[in-house]
Amino acid sequence: MSSVNKVILIGNLTRKPELRQTQSQTSVTTLSIATNDRRKNSSGEYENVAEYHDVVVFGRTAENCERFLDKGRQVYIEGKLQTRKYTDKDGNERRKTEILSNQVVFLSTKGATGDSSYSRPSSDSGFSTPSNDFGDDDGNIPF
Repeated sequence: MSSVNKVILIGNLTRKPELRQTQSQTSVTTLSIATNDRRKNSSGEYENVAEYHDVVVFGRTAENCERFLDKGRQVYIEGKLQTRKYTDKDGNERRKTEILSNQVVFLSTKGATGDSSYSRPSSDSGFSTPSNDFGDDDGNIPF
């Protein structure tokens, strides 16, 4: 029997993407994405509950994320979950689950400051542009 490991998120960046290079000179960008869910609390009232996701992007897409994205921008992320083990500074073994992204779509055209100065690079730039009905409406996710 086969299995599936697929993640799809639409959320907002909680900080500016961080670009670094591996020892083999592969570009890697780390994104932090927040998604919102509406749930009823114990009083029966609806409240927004945020979930935070760590996303890792590689190659040219990683470079474009660092170049064109900023805190507050809405993005579509597609990828898979991966859990890795590491040892913290106190010698304790820890686990971290991240999304390894194979697709990033820049949804909003506004930065965190609300300006519309964003311009899309050419189609061979290494990232996807919206070709579906996700829209550019920043009001879809209440942040």
